[in-house]
Amino acid sequence: MTVSGELRQLEYSQHLSERARNVLAQAPGGSTERTLFEHAHHGSAQALGVPVSGIAVGAPVDLVSLDANHPGLTAHREDGLFDAWIFPANRTMVNCVWRRRVKLVEKGHHHLRDATEAHYKQFIKRILQ
Repeated sequence: MTVSGELRQLEYSQHLSERARNVLAQAPGGSTERTLFEHAHHGSAQALGVPVSGIAVGAPVDLVSLDANHPGLTAHREDGLFDAWIFPANRTMVNCVWRRRVKLVEKGHHHLRDATEAHYKQFIKRILQ
């Protein structure tokens, strides 16, 4: 599951339970996707017990960058970027992820992906034999 997938699923569940669209948008005509992202951002900081600091001197740097050349992001700006990222169900839009100033994902691939896949394959082989 991806961040965008979880946010999309939350919006769909609200859509079904409330029988209305854009239930979570804060203002009429506002971006539901941006609202979802901001609430997830604040909620995750609260769950981790860390302040929501944004980009500031001395603050831990946690960032996600999207692939600016992805066709699904063409001509989108500001809130439209949230809309284009969350609802197309396309995880390839994420380019890089940094956690506490350490780049963990580059060009869409986690730095431990190959090792994790190898361990997973070994584990599955072992339990299925």
